[in-house]
This record gives sequence, structure tokens and C-alpha cells, in this order.
Amino acid sequence: MPYRFFVTARNVYGEGEESDELKYETGTKPGRPDAISGHNEEGEMDIHINWLKPSTNGSPILEYEIQIWNKDQREFVDAKEECDGSNQKVMEEMYCEISSTDAQDKYGY
Repeated sequence: MPYRFFVTARNVYGEGEESDELKYETGTKPGRPDAISGHNEEGEMDIHINWLKPSTNGSPILEYEIQIWNKDQREFVDAKEECDGSNQKVMEEMYCEISSTDAQDKYGY
């Protein structure tokens, strides 16, 4: 929601000049998750991804949407089946593990 403000000062002689105007907006879309990274542990094929929490911009994040490349459809698709971004643990840790056994036939590039 956008707001506009200015401030004046008053004393016994009257009111002074207005300050510059401040335009301020609350409750906007969250910022961009940064520093997404992936790795797998030695000797395993599962994929571990994590990211940094974006700015909430005044409204809590309700979920993350994790997208994964579907090699057959040749586009990114929602990976909710493999990594549910509304899961409380995923939301708190900003971390997800995708089993390569479950995903190897559908995903990749």
C-alpha cells in the first residue's frame, strides 16, 4: 500500500516550511531469493538445493515455488512433488533435497 508523508515544525511564531515529501510503500511482493546453490554429497546422487531468504517487503512469505527443468516438456515445471515450498521445514531452512532416483527420468537437460 503506498503512502506519502511530509513533516513541518511549529513553534510560538508559527509553522515552518514543509520537509521533502516521502513516498513509502508497504506490503509489496517479496524480493528475489539469492545465492541459490546445489550440491550432492560424495557417493550419492540426490540433489540438495538452498537459497537465501529474500526481503519480505512488509508481508510474510507464504511459500517458495521451486521450479525444475523438465527435459521432455523442455520447460521449467513446478517441483512441488519433489520439493514442497510450502512445507514449514523447507520455508525455515530454505533448503530442499530432491531424490535423483525419483527425478532422473523426468528432469535434467
